[in-house]
Amino acid sequence: MAERQREPPPARLTREHRHGPGVDPFAVNQLFDRATCKSLGLAFDAAWQTLLVSGSALASSGYADATREALAMHIIDLAN
Repeated sequence: MAERQREPPPARLTREHRHGPGVDPFAVNQLFDRATCKSLGLAFDAAWQTLLVSGSALASSGYADATREALAMHIIDLAN
């Protein structure tokens, strides 16, 4: 039986690489109204659940925090 190839770990970029110096990525939530924030949360939850059930290595304990952060930032970027 062939061994399943592992996915590479997500890139770990500093806040400055992603957003520029002095920009708080979590302050972006202040730009959205309550309904939009709820929709973004639902999108994140659905995407994360999809990763979990897929068996992706990116959802494993070693990568979960970085993956969740990257996923959240991507969803926020798409909403902007």
